[in-house]
Amino acid sequence: MADSVVIKERVDVDPGHPLPEFDLPGAKAFAATARREEHGELIAYVCDSRVPYRYDDIDSIRGLTAGSALMRFVEWGIAAWAPARRRLPILVYEKPQGGRVAKSSADVLEPMSDERLVRGFLTPAVAILRDLSTRGVPHRAVRPDNLFYADSGRKQIMFGDCLTAPPGMNNPAFTETIEQAMAEPSARGRGGVADDLYALGVCVIFLLLGRNPVHELTAAEIVERKINQGSYSVLTSGARIQMNMMELLRGLLSDDPRERWSIRETELWIGGRRLTPKQAKLPSKAARPLNVAGRDYENVRAAAEALARNWMTSGEVIRSADFDNWLRRSLNDEKVLEAVNKVFGSQTNLQNAP
Repeated sequence: MADSVVIKERVDVDPGHPLPEFDLPGAKAFAATARREEHGELIAYVCDSRVPYRYDDIDSIRGLTAGSALMRFVEWGIAAWAPARRRLPILVYEKPQGGRVAKSSADVLEPMSDERLVRGFLTPAVAILRDLSTRGVPHRAVRPDNLFYADSGRKQIMFGDCLTAPPGMNNPAFTETIEQAMAEPSARGRGGVADDLYALGVCVIFLLLGRNPVHELTAAEIVERKINQGSYSVLTSGARIQMNMMELLRGLLSDDPRERWSIRETELWIGGRRLTPKQAKLPSKAARPLNVAGRDYENVRAAAEALARNWMTSGEVIRSADFDNWLRRSLNDEKVLEAVNKVFGSQTNLQNAP
């Protein structure tokens, strides 16, 4: 055994015993041992020095009770890490007994029955999201490859770490709301419980189907389809899902945050009350499309996303008379036109902009 790294005289971390099956995008996993007997097997995450960890949320996560649907936090510290030749943050958790549910979001698993899913995942997951929400801490790392079996019998599923990277940074586009997926991964902001509930709905689909239904699409393609078709339609297209689960998924995957189910509504559904989520309202189409970087876009949100993504050519597009005509005559949305005018002023000013 290599010389152990001691965390606050409570935990010994073994640099010579990596646990690659528990690695995270922003941290490497290593075996650890508690110096007291109140904890079982431990896992230590050594953070990437290039990625900020969520220091401000540590105390809130530490206080959560054992037995919840979240990997139990034990201790943390900044210690000299010989392999990196520098001091690094190290976060220690109790090791999940059943291992990882999926190594990646592209994995194919045996589909889970809705009864088992509700009892072994959804119910405890909603309870822990309520606890986190009460503390003002979103999880923001809810995704298929960050789910673990809490027990050796693999009946209970828990969320993994949420502290080793900024909120949402390592979440793939298919688990993120349209707004979050459009942002740079490292700049998605703190987010909130509504974002976690959306990601929970995506994880439910993954477990029900045993696969990621959009794994062959790029992040940009996923965002574009969600904008044009709605998240529920994109993520459930071609899937055979029972009617009661469809109700749950429509509620959790609503693209309108005001219509998305809250924790309370999800708890009511779990308790047997049947609710009726509103049908997704798709964006209005313009009379003719706007061409950006060689592709046509038919609604304002898709066009805005394309302009942001193709910023090298966007200046030329928005300075053109065609863009002004599209706003005024094809889009037929006074609020959008007013917002653009507030930013750019007249079309003459826009055309003369550098």
